[in-house]
Amino acid sequence: MGEPAGVPSTYRTARVLTAIAANPGASNRAVAAAAGIVDEGQASKLLKRLERLGLIENMASDREPGEANAWRLTARGMEVERALRAKGER
Repeated sequence: MGEPAGVPSTYRTARVLTAIAANPGASNRAVAAAAGIVDEGQASKLLKRLERLGLIENMASDREPGEANAWRLTARGMEVERALRAKGER
């Protein structure tokens, strides 16, 4: 399988998708820590971009202000995560 259409195939993207796959419901902070991203602002931007691409979804969509997000992979996100992982294993 080649590059997933419209998905940036970066190390950071792969790490974030893998972190969410391993920890469904993880918050921004937990995803950032698992993916090795120190800057929470950068992690938040990447998570929003992946959400716009339809790779992840926020299970806490009706949350109160200030409450943590709870991310999980979509079906497309699972496919992309597997493809990026396989690409990294080559």
